[in-house]
Amino acid sequence: AFKAPEDAEQMRARMAILGFEAKVSDAERDGVTLHRVRLGPYGSIEELNKAKVRVSENGIDSTVIRVNSR
Repeated sequence: AFKAPEDAEQMRARMAILGFEAKVSDAERDGVTLHRVRLGPYGSIEELNKAKVRVSENGIDSTVIRVNSR
């Protein structure tokens, strides 16, 4: 997550270069807007793990989250 929207867009573009389709979503926390760069959804754990390894191999820290889409 980034405080500056430009930084989030830069990371989204970097992910695109790596072949990922990323989205930027905004969230407010403690009165501060954070711009989160997200990948997915993934259909299987194997697919998720492959993506996580590729992201890590490129020096990008990531966290896996589960989002319920109801």
